Amino acid sequence: MAINFPNSPSLNDIHTDGDREWQWDGTVWKRIGFAGPPGPAGPPGPDGPTGPDGPTGPPGADSTVAGPPGPPGPAGADSTVAGPPGPPGPTGPPGADSTVAGPPGPTGPPGPTGPPGPTGPPGPTGNLTLQDKTSNYTLVAADDSRIITFNAAITITVPSGVFSAGDTITIVNKTAANRTIVQGASVTMTIAGTTNTGNRTLVQNGLCTIICIASNTFLISGAGLS
Repeated sequence: MAINFPNSPSLNDIHTDGDREWQWDGTVWKRIGFAGPPGPAGPPGPDGPTGPDGPTGPPGADSTVAGPPGPPGPAGADSTVAGPPGPPGPTGPPGADSTVAGPPGPTGPPGPTGPPGPTGPPGPTGNLTLQDKTSNYTLVAADDSRIITFNAAITITVPSGVFSAGDTITIVNKTAANRTIVQGASVTMTIAGTTNTGNRTLVQNGLCTIICIASNTFLISGAGLS
């Protein structure tokens, strides 16, 4: 019985007819026998070389069991950013007393006003001291706020360089005649309310007041004064 081989076979093509097989070697079909029943398995051959790694599989589900801690890694570089301040540490023991005084603190506010002190003793009375003069007399600084009297035929002189502004002297003529009040050298003594200067005359029982208004400058006024 003729075998119907395929037309235009390719190299190493196999053609089976029943239990027979032919293989095309590029020129003719060669009989290659037929397959018998399989023999027993031979011993395993040696392991072949490891193949390349396969593609990475999808990630598995997260484990519910923590693995052992890994070894500590190397120390990292110092941070350039300051961390938050830690909690305050315990109070240390007190230090020794300083031997150097610190600067003074600021002045505190004034305290409350204290109670009034006890009343002091009474001062001297405000009466003017009266002094009678019986010989020619030149006024002195202690005559401020005094009453000087003519009690004899004398003169009373107002000197320079003795009195200060505000000093006041009162003069009374207790004699029975007119008496003279002398304007001393370098002194200007003006009758109040006028421009008249010079020596003044005080009549019997006359009274006048002399007030120093500036250095060596006086005003004089009173009853019985001319």
